[in-house]
Amino acid sequence: MKSKQQPVAQSSAHRLFISLGLGLFSAASALAAEGENVHLKFGSQDKIILLVAAILGVVGVIVAMMMAKKIMLEDRGSEGMQFVQTAIEDGARAYLSQQIKMMAPFIVILIVALTALYYKGMGVMAG
Repeated sequence: MKSKQQPVAQSSAHRLFISLGLGLFSAASALAAEGENVHLKFGSQDKIILLVAAILGVVGVIVAMMMAKKIMLEDRGSEGMQFVQTAIEDGARAYLSQQIKMMAPFIVILIVALTALYYKGMGVMAG
């Protein structure tokens, strides 16, 4: 049984692109949310903690990339192992697809409710 899968490298690059895009989008949204009203003040110990956290984050990403590269270079195994892998992937994709379909309405309702609460708190909505 042959599966219509994307090459592993293309799939990984696609996931990386989406992750970076979402990360940049959410960071830009957070920065734009308050504009010039945000004044962060960090003490010397806070700056050290932030620097250590940033360095450990970068180290973690580098280690994860090295591990992923090592794993991708491994032999995919026998035809039977590949069949099992494909079955597991198909099941996982079906499960996640179903989860997204079930959660989407709740997420939309939550977004609408939080947006309404935000604008009501700002005095924009007539109420």
